[in-house]
Amino acid sequence: MTRRQWLKGMVLMSFSFAAGNEHPERWVIIVSIDGGKPSAIKRLLAEGKLPNLKRLMDDGSYTLTAQTVIPSSTAPAHVSMLTGIDYPKRFPDDEAIVKKNEPFDERRHRPVSVVTVFEIVKQAGLRTALIAGSGKRIKYVEKPGTLDVAEYLPSDDERLRRAIALLGDERKRPHLLFLHLTETDHAGHGHGWGDDGKGIPPSPEYLQALQNIDRRIGQLVAELKRQNLWAQTLLLITADHGGIDKNHGGNSPDETTIPWLAAGGLARKSSELRLQRTIRVFDTAATALAALGLPVPDDWDGKPVWQALRDGL
Repeated sequence: MTRRQWLKGMVLMSFSFAAGNEHPERWVIIVSIDGGKPSAIKRLLAEGKLPNLKRLMDDGSYTLTAQTVIPSSTAPAHVSMLTGIDYPKRFPDDEAIVKKNEPFDERRHRPVSVVTVFEIVKQAGLRTALIAGSGKRIKYVEKPGTLDVAEYLPSDDERLRRAIALLGDERKRPHLLFLHLTETDHAGHGHGWGDDGKGIPPSPEYLQALQNIDRRIGQLVAELKRQNLWAQTLLLITADHGGIDKNHGGNSPDETTIPWLAAGGLARKSSELRLQRTIRVFDTAATALAALGLPVPDDWDGKPVWQALRDGL
């Protein structure tokens, strides 16, 4: 399929959505736990300290061995997560995103030229929203006309409140919502992710940050259930990278291994996924499109994780 054919198909689909409102009941929420390290998550799960994630894992589908891109940094990983491609592999010479992991600067930087998941959803006549950290390393995916809401707020609690407010507004409720939680990344840089190879555990501050994010995820799920949206929702929870000592960006398993979880009424109750392929961070965008009933571009590296989706989607 050529890009022209794909765009023509998306235009036709947008008319279909506008005329028939084909999937008004489906909602996809992507939650990115910045710096979420699976070995630390596994440790806290075993101690019973992540009750909300535990319930979602039991009732959905997950893996704790998914992989991000290299370099395992915030900008290239999130761009890959939200464009469905291995961005560093395709654009290794991108100075701002790949080489330097720079915060977006309106004076010097431009959004990515490749198609984003928000762009596809918006062209289908659906609503989109991105609520991310104030560091703005995710702003590279904010292409003009593709997001109904794009906000960059300093704290996880502020971002969560904004997300819940959006979900509570029937006129503005996004069919695709991206929510960025960053307390874990700050704790990792400030106090340490640990080092699995050397047997060094994560810092207490990092473990507490994970527990705080678990609480926020619980609040989000409770709100979705309160609004009777849970049965029509796919909640995807993943991360951009892990960490080692107080850093990330390299290719060690501590840094590249990430969690990947699908929950909600649109998810299949498979518990731990055991696939013949490795789930990659860029599979997230493709899975989101599949849940919304939208076509995935043929040239994407990411593919839907059908085993995590309810039958019939």
